[in-house]
Amino acid sequence: MNHSVLSVELNDNQACPPWLESLSGRGIAVYRAGRLAEAVAYCKTYPLVMAVIRVHQVDQPTIEAVSAIAEGIPTERSFPLVGLHEGELTTPERDQLAQAGLSGLASAADPERFITWQIDTLAALADLRRFEQARTDVGELAHRTRERMHDLNQPIAAIQGRLQLMAARAPDGDANARTFRDLLEQVDRITRIVDEIQQLHRDHS
Repeated sequence: MNHSVLSVELNDNQACPPWLESLSGRGIAVYRAGRLAEAVAYCKTYPLVMAVIRVHQVDQPTIEAVSAIAEGIPTERSFPLVGLHEGELTTPERDQLAQAGLSGLASAADPERFITWQIDTLAALADLRRFEQARTDVGELAHRTRERMHDLNQPIAAIQGRLQLMAARAPDGDANARTFRDLLEQVDRITRIVDEIQQLHRDHS
């Protein structure tokens, strides 16, 4: 599976939401954490597209748990932490959860489609980021290759010049004259190949 979601349920008595069970059929792996330390470890270790924490009530332990999980999300591969709540939340409660680190809220009573749409969107964005990174890596490789091809020009030209001089100085009938001519042909061939590779870089960069 290409993507993963973390479900954090710190109250083991709560039933698993039905949409969570359906994610595996969408190519998304689901990890479950029943303890705060376990949830933080998942966030630090796994490349997740979303973490969902069940919010039973907005009290100090919940705020502290949200903060700990949010702080465990690596900056270099951040992903949203969404609260799944039951009932209605007041504006101050929403503010508290946002300040603690929640990126969004979803109701446990919402239709499955609401939350799966968010996950599908995040998975698509994760794929796009991977594609962009791959393009960056290829671009860096092309840049370094161009530099190395440019570095080849000077030694090839030096070898070519030395062979031309040796071929010109070889007396008639010298057995090495033929060898020098053959080597010059090979150097010319190498030069053409290097030029073709450099042209390919120019055409596709």
